[in-house]
Order: sequence, then structure tokens, then C-alpha cells
Amino acid sequence: MGNRWPRKATPVRLIHWVFIGSAVTVLLIMSCTRFTPASIAKVFCFWFLAATLAFVFFRKRKIVLAIISLSWVLVNAGLTAAWHPGF
Repeated sequence: MGNRWPRKATPVRLIHWVFIGSAVTVLLIMSCTRFTPASIAKVFCFWFLAATLAFVFFRKRKIVLAIISLSWVLVNAGLTAAWHPGF
């Protein structure tokens, strides 16, 4: 059998993964914030796009997707977003 290790992670591939991971995160956030009976079709469309992107690009890299998603939320919302009194 040949080498089973994935190809080398070049900077271009890393930027690609970060971009696609950020897109998945934004689509999931958009689907959560638009969850109203009037726009349920958009919610399912966003969920479908996010799931498709995640499956195609992060099938074997679930930890990478989790790290990208959490870091995107932490950078843009902050550490205290979950405990903000506005919720």
C-alpha cells in the first residue's frame, strides 16, 4: 500500500481551508439568526450549503473545521459573547 498520509499543507491550501471554514461558519450563523416562519426556505438553503461545503472540504478534517469555526466566532464576537446580558 502507498503512503496514507495526506498531502503537505501548503499556505495556499491553508488559506483555502480557512476561507471555506469561515464560509461554513457564516452560513450557519445566518441560518440561526433568520429562523422565522416567513424565511424558513432561506434557513434550509443556508443549512444545506453549509452542510455541503463541510462535507466536501472537511470530510476528514472535522477538528480543523471546529478550530476554524470557534476561532472565527471568538475573533468576531469576543470571549464574552455567550454571557452578554443582551441575550
